[in-house]
Amino acid sequence: MNERPLVLAIHLSPSLPIEVFEVFAEIIEVVTKKPVVLLYETRFGRPVAKDITDIDANSQLEVLRMVAGKQAEVGILEAPVIGCHKMTIIGAEFLQILLSLGPLPPYRIMINKALENTLAKELTTYLLNINQRKEWMDRLSPFGIVGFAENSTDFYNLDEIKSVITSVRYY
Repeated sequence: MNERPLVLAIHLSPSLPIEVFEVFAEIIEVVTKKPVVLLYETRFGRPVAKDITDIDANSQLEVLRMVAGKQAEVGILEAPVIGCHKMTIIGAEFLQILLSLGPLPPYRIMINKALENTLAKELTTYLLNINQRKEWMDRLSPFGIVGFAENSTDFYNLDEIKSVITSVRYY
């Protein structure tokens, strides 16, 4: 692999382990047969909007720890945060998920237009069939990843989301 590497740039919330993205980088290397450099922004040390949350925490991971440790009664978290850390934080496996704030978009994978024709189809096919590859599923399953699926607005009942409150920001 002595050629110019592909760059996998991610905006990492502190609640998702970097290891998830390291596995994705390896998958891309296998598909493209090119080296991949992983660049990420951790968001650690950034101030939290204290007028929005009732819990003084710097990340969703801290919120999960506080609720699991009974320092807080309620926390609002992204599903992957719970999925990735439910078995590593004492008490988290006993939490009850009450409801969702509404439909959230899945994590998007975006490809530079210059590479779109050569990379997109091959990578998409590989990811859509990755659940047939035990070696990758063994590495992805600890993060709650059970496979990949195509996404489309056709899959959503847009009439149902009209009642979802969107004046409050959440992610």
